[in-house]
Amino acid sequence: EMAGDSMHALIDGAMGDNTGIGGAVANGATEIVVMLDTFDSLWSLFAGNPQSSSEVSFLNTCPMCTVNFQAFAEDYKVMTEQFKQTAWQLVQPNGSKAGLAD
Repeated sequence: EMAGDSMHALIDGAMGDNTGIGGAVANGATEIVVMLDTFDSLWSLFAGNPQSSSEVSFLNTCPMCTVNFQAFAEDYKVMTEQFKQTAWQLVQPNGSKAGLAD
């Protein structure tokens, strides 16, 4: 029924902000909780990152590349280093299974 009434765009942000943080900041959010499996998408929101990046490190995939939108004024290198110094990581207990699906 919905398809008959109108057209709806469905996107996942794969070629832009994979985190949803940029959209939240653009809409006025000042506190954001996000769960990431990698931090590359997070660092791409900070100043100093290239405006686009290849999908793989060993091959230039542009023009099919990720577009990086700056949401924060702080330099990504500074923030990456600060994160490494202050963040803590969860460690998988000995004897536990390798992943949630296992």
